[in-house]
Amino acid sequence: MNLHGGIYCLWAFCFTGTTVGNPIKLLLSPSHLSLLAGENATLSCRLNQNSGFKSYFYWKAVKQHPTAGENKTSDFIEEKGRFSISTEEDSPPAAVSTLLISDVSPYDHGRYFCAVHLLGDTTHALLNGTYIQLDVKARPQLSLTSHPSNTSGSRILSCSAVGYYPPDVSLSWDGSSIGVLSPTPQGPPTLHRDGSYSTSSTLLVTEALWITGAEIACVLSHSSLTEPLRKSIRQEDTFSDAAVITRHCVIVPALVIEILCVVYFSLCPAPVRN
Repeated sequence: MNLHGGIYCLWAFCFTGTTVGNPIKLLLSPSHLSLLAGENATLSCRLNQNSGFKSYFYWKAVKQHPTAGENKTSDFIEEKGRFSISTEEDSPPAAVSTLLISDVSPYDHGRYFCAVHLLGDTTHALLNGTYIQLDVKARPQLSLTSHPSNTSGSRILSCSAVGYYPPDVSLSWDGSSIGVLSPTPQGPPTLHRDGSYSTSSTLLVTEALWITGAEIACVLSHSSLTEPLRKSIRQEDTFSDAAVITRHCVIVPALVIEILCVVYFSLCPAPVRN
């Protein structure tokens, strides 16, 4: 076999090794993987040919979640928890290593590198391949609520997006039937323990401007969605509580007076006329 010397480098380490006429390479697949939070990721790293050497595979990740900061560092992946690594030395046509990440979270977003240390009787080499880009997205939940404001005859609508990733999201209001809306600016995203985010926007509306039966909708746009989410609320849904209270204030006293009148005339005898 025609051998010639070669140098292979992995991150900060370099080793002197050997190659054959047809260079041994690492093949990573898939090159790009996009998943939703909670799904499983399977990453494969394979030698393009049988080297005849003992193979020791290594996996490393450069996380891209915003909490990783600007100076992102790479970390060796240990086989524990949600991460499992399997190696098949005798898998044809050559050795292969598989990294399985169960129940992926936004914190797993990043680049995953593979390397292999080849050991022979008298020679050794360290090969590194390119990387696999793993994108993780989390779909948001949208809620729209209404509650009284400090101003009489008005309501505050609150629209919230919860549990999404990446952190870029858009909340907008649609109420063309009642004119131009002036919502408060969308709040900055709040980070949750699972790596997802939430944000909200509020809108003050008055009964005088809100036509009976007209809808106001909150629209959420995010990269994890195939189309925007939309939730709407009608005028009678928001001011009905106040209407019920008003009716009770009128009806209840009237009933009390009627009952008192019935009791009075039933207990008091009618006056006797001479």
